[in-house]
Amino acid sequence: MAIQFNHTILYAHDSEASAKFLAEMLGLSAPARWGPFVVVKTDNGTNLDFMDTDGEITSQHYVSWSRSRISMRSSSGFVRES
Repeated sequence: MAIQFNHTILYAHDSEASAKFLAEMLGLSAPARWGPFVVVKTDNGTNLDFMDTDGEITSQHYVSWSRSRISMRSSSGFVRES
């Protein structure tokens, strides 16, 4: 069974502006509103769902893996495979 990551929620103080900025920077289609979210659709089918918050936004880390090129950090530095 193949497993696919289809969305994540990204908190922002201005979800409309944040989603628009990211979509423009990555050359993606304009974001669309879906319920409380402003959604940026990526080329691999993963949605980035921006949601407004008044609270503190903490740092988050996301990793993207590709079979054609794998990069990972080890204690001795970076390991790359092409």
